[in-house]
Parts: sequence; C-alpha cells; structure tokens
Amino acid sequence: MMRGIIFLLVYFTVVHGRSWKMKESLDKMIRKSVEDDVPIRADENSGLFEGDILIDQETKNYLLGGKIMSRDAVISPIFYWPRGILYYTFDPKLDPFTVDVIKEGIQHLKKRTCLTFVEISNLNPKQRNYIRFIDGNGCYSRIGREPKGGEQVISIGFGCVRVGTVVHEIMHSLGFFHEHTRPDRDKFIHIEWTNILNEHKHNFEKYPRDMGSSFGKPYDYNSVMHYSRLAFSKDMRTPTIKPKDQRADIGQRVGLSFFDREEINRLYRCKESCTDKTDPFRCIQLRQQGYCSHQSPEHNKMLKFCRKTCGFCGEHKLEATTSTSPTTGKE
Repeated sequence: MMRGIIFLLVYFTVVHGRSWKMKESLDKMIRKSVEDDVPIRADENSGLFEGDILIDQETKNYLLGGKIMSRDAVISPIFYWPRGILYYTFDPKLDPFTVDVIKEGIQHLKKRTCLTFVEISNLNPKQRNYIRFIDGNGCYSRIGREPKGGEQVISIGFGCVRVGTVVHEIMHSLGFFHEHTRPDRDKFIHIEWTNILNEHKHNFEKYPRDMGSSFGKPYDYNSVMHYSRLAFSKDMRTPTIKPKDQRADIGQRVGLSFFDREEINRLYRCKESCTDKTDPFRCIQLRQQGYCSHQSPEHNKMLKFCRKTCGFCGEHKLEATTSTSPTTGKE
C-alpha cells in the first residue's frame, strides 16, 4: 500500500507540476496585489462600523452585546431582496470610469449567480427599494435591504474603484457580513489585539450569527468579504490578523471566491447548470494569463474548472481530462 501511495505522489509531482507552478505564480500575484492595495483600501478605513458598514445604533448594540431599547429593531435586522432582484441607479456625480467599474462588478455577480440587477432612472425611481451608487467618503453599504423601503446607498469613492470592492459592498447589501466576524473564526485566524488601533478594536469582535448564516460552509480565507492582514494596523506594517494556515492569503479584492458564490446561490435559491468549480476570482486571473485559449495546454483543465469564466458553458470535453484543479491541486 505504501508503494502505491509513493507512486501516486511521484505521478502527481511529475504530471501535474505545471499546475503547482501556475498556482504558485497566481498566488504570488494575488498576494502582491493585496499587499500593494492595503495602505489605500477605503473599505477598511472609512471610519464606519467595521470600516464600511452603515448600521443603526440598535443593531450595533445587539451585535456588540449592548443594551437593546427596542427589540423590534433587531427582530429581523437583515432583509433580503425579494426574488433576488436588485434595482439600482447611479448618482449623476459619479465619473464615467467609476460607473464602468461598478457595471463590471454587477456583471461579475450576474454571470455567477441567479441575481437579477435592474437599472432604473435616477430622476424618478418608483421601486419600493433600490440602491443608489454614489461617490461618498470611501466605500460603504448597509447590511441587507433597507426594511423601511426607499433608497439606500452604496458608496464607491476614493480607494474603492475596483471590481472586487464593488462586489464586496454589494454583498453587504445582499445580507453578508465580514468573514472574520464568524463565531468560529478563532479556529482559523489569530487576532493580534495589541497591534490594532484602540478606536477600531470593536471592528474585530465576533457577534451572534442569528443575524445571518454561513450555510455550513467552511471558513473561507479566500472570501472577498475577508479583512486583510493589516486591517486597522497601528503602523500598517504589523499584522492584525494572522491566518493559522500559514499558506493562506486573506483580503483579496478580485472577485467572488468559490464559497462566496455558493453562499449567494443558496441564500437566493439559485440553480445554475454551468459554474466554475474553483474560486471564480482565480479563474479570472487565469483567463487574463491566456489559459482559457483553446491553444493553451491547460485548456482541458480550464474547461473543467473554469467553465463559466472562460465561456465554455456550451462546450464538451473532447478528450480525457485530469482530475486536478489548475488552481488548488485538488479535486
């Protein structure tokens, strides 16, 4: 049996060595982009609750274990969008480039979930609930749909104009919290409390998840909703969050992870016949490197694992493919 295991290890190393090199190159690129981005990242530095969440005082008290004056305010603090339809409009003051990036973020979500985004007139919106994208002080959103109806804003201001940040803020409006606040987070990350700015320590508190649900998904280092290592660091050099898995990268703002997408699809009851079988944000990076090309030696792997991102939904594998993911080395 031991010989068989050794043979498989050797076979994997020889045959799939290219996949590991590709993964290492991709991870290095993502890590560098995250590290370069953190000093100006506005979604962690807007001065709001957890950096980018608009929240009423009653719900904030509930999350942090404080006194609740009116229980009605938090009986159902998260309101989801009926039938997964989000109506939205753009503030006229938004510059064209920012509008284009927001549209890319919306397209990123539309391609990978069953959510429906409907643009409406900014002059006379008639929908009961809708989002207005604005250029505010940084980036921020409320959690879920505004229960009182009417307009709610998502700010994509300075330091926020990237697709992953747009996706991050829209996910807040869909009803999702930051990954690092999960009640089970201490099994997966270590919070360096002494390195956190005193006025921002509340941003690292865990809180009850009867406010939401992770649908049984594992802790997701790759989530677009995860804080970076240096979030609210005193000197922006010393980490405030250390993953217990030393190989993990946290804080990417490229796009949805595999489990981000799965959570949205479960919450809004999406049924898709064609999906990426690994992190969509990694598939995007691989596509940008040319791996989706039919001439690429990795074409079969991309056909299997990044079918949606590569636009292969109507294609079938014409030859046997390996069972190794081009990004993780795992099935």
